[in-house]
Amino acid sequence: MMGFGRKVYWALFLLAIGSVALAQDSRALKALTPEEVEGFLAGQGMGFANVAELNGYPGPRHVLELAQELSLSDEQREMSKALFDAMRAETSRRGSELVAKEHELQQLFTSGQIDDVKLNAAVQEIARLRGVIRESHLRAHLRQAAILTEEQTARYMELRHGDRTAAEPSATSHDHHHHH
Repeated sequence: MMGFGRKVYWALFLLAIGSVALAQDSRALKALTPEEVEGFLAGQGMGFANVAELNGYPGPRHVLELAQELSLSDEQREMSKALFDAMRAETSRRGSELVAKEHELQQLFTSGQIDDVKLNAAVQEIARLRGVIRESHLRAHLRQAAILTEEQTARYMELRHGDRTAAEPSATSHDHHHHH
């Protein structure tokens, strides 16, 4: 049987080991939250396409989720799935690159190896990758809009946003009338 002092020692020892392991966790980035890391690695939208989504350009993931409500044809469903899969592959690949670059930047700081040139190169590359990821998400919305009819797009906006936003891409007035 261990004495109280020995139990405290082992508890503190295990706590210290756990802290070291956590600090060395490859996902323990200070610049990104764990949710952001997960989102980038999975190619999730994370709001990158809000400008499209909120202006009447539906996203393929949500179109597929609402396929029944939107009465998608088999062809529309297949095209939407192909669009989503291609976008997800591209954005998860680029997201992995971005997370790796964030690790490199963090390592430059933690190792004391950072200087102006390395800082500029790392930050510019991270910004470029964020831009590529956002463009890919926005392009998917642009292409998705071309797959749907105007009626499907209007229904999508109603289902997703309660018609708080533009009902169709060409809407120029703020006057939204419901036609049922």
